[in-house]
Amino acid sequence: ASEAFAGIAKARDYAWYSAIMIALLAGLVGSITIRRLLQPLLDLRSHVHQVEHADAHIRVLDLVRDDEVGALGRAFHSLSVKRAQAEQRLLQLSQTDALTGLGNRRQFDAETALALTRAARDAAGLAIGFLDIDHFKTINDVHGHAAGDAVLQEFARRLRAVLRATDQPYRF
Repeated sequence: ASEAFAGIAKARDYAWYSAIMIALLAGLVGSITIRRLLQPLLDLRSHVHQVEHADAHIRVLDLVRDDEVGALGRAFHSLSVKRAQAEQRLLQLSQTDALTGLGNRRQFDAETALALTRAARDAAGLAIGFLDIDHFKTINDVHGHAAGDAVLQEFARRLRAVLRATDQPYRF
């Protein structure tokens, strides 16, 4: 019986080895193919990481590609630009009085500290003036807050018109 089935057993073993070799070869080819197909995404991910951690400029993204990776790069670039603009706007809002457009107390504190340091270094003088609107509470109480806001805005406009370019007005 073993002699009669020896050929079949040999064919079965050969089929198993062949199937294993074909499976390994298919896995290797599939792995290489997937790696090649995913390489642009891996590169994009690496570039995004570099840009995110300020190790590279946004130009490392391949924005001219006409495929999904290029579209992702352009989308990331657009979001990065919008984020930078939003950060700049938030910084501006955090240092500016919304009603008058004048610098606020935070900006006053920061710039006055710098001006004092400069004045001490250069042995120069520094002048700070405070102006007050007489009876402002009465304006608000009698004519309403909208009128008071209009007075503050006009005051800021006139103040800016008479100050030198090197002077900086603030609203406390």
